[in-house]
Amino acid sequence: MSISIKQRVTLLIIGHNLYPESRVRNTYQKELEDWESKGNPLPLPHLLKHRAVLEYAREFGIHTLVETGTYWGTMVQAGRDAFTRIYSIELQKAFYCRARKRFARHPHVKLLHGDSSALLPGVLRELSEPALFWLDAHYSGGLTARGAIEAPTLRELELIWSHPIKDHIILVDDARCFDGTGGYPRLSLVSERATVQGWSCEAKDDIIRLKWCGLK
Repeated sequence: MSISIKQRVTLLIIGHNLYPESRVRNTYQKELEDWESKGNPLPLPHLLKHRAVLEYAREFGIHTLVETGTYWGTMVQAGRDAFTRIYSIELQKAFYCRARKRFARHPHVKLLHGDSSALLPGVLRELSEPALFWLDAHYSGGLTARGAIEAPTLRELELIWSHPIKDHIILVDDARCFDGTGGYPRLSLVSERATVQGWSCEAKDDIIRLKWCGLK
């Protein structure tokens, strides 16, 4: 991954936890306001993605969140008081270091540094109850990291589908990107694989929503 000197400096600032939290909050609030002013186009603002995750957790009584792609840590922050256990995997070291410092006082939050497709099996081995998975690990330019697989979602899904606990809830961000380009599989392929595994698959509000068919 080639990044500019400016980006390297920014990553250094982020890694040392010197990036002001207020700037992130203000950016996401402005994103929501711009989205509303433009007539609610895709993609969905981050704050509404947080709400979708929390609503699913409440509906199905899920107490564990597994996230791939920590980024600024805002999903962890949103779910900090709603889940009794949170796992978040981040490939970009600066974002990982920032999140680790930010949530150091929260023992129920476990931050992991590395490729999600390599680390997810270890997380799955620790699960003894249904979890809500928020899959958002992919290279999206700028400061984000590029793994061996640019968009490892299909590999992540296959790992979850093979887990002995079947009544997990899986939400995948950026449904619009699943068009067979940029390392993303086509949404139709995801749906076909899900059906074979006994899962339903629906794309709504730019989120792919997967649920085991035996779960009411």
